Amino acid sequence: MTHLSTREKKLLFIIVLAAFVLRVALMFRPEALIYSRPYFDDTFYATGCAYHMAYGQGLTSDGVHPTNGIQ
Repeated sequence: MTHLSTREKKLLFIIVLAAFVLRVALMFRPEALIYSRPYFDDTFYATGCAYHMAYGQGLTSDGVHPTNGIQ
């Protein structure tokens, strides 16, 4: 087990705090702003690739045809 230095602990704390603040800000975002912008085609493509990679199907957007990368 490796131990973090003081500098690494501070950096990790800053990253965790920033992520927490951003998520809290999203939590209080008005509903009209959340649904005002639709997802674009690239978003569906990227999340589809991530989904199939998570299930061990490789880099594919539809589960059948392999793709050569993600934008």
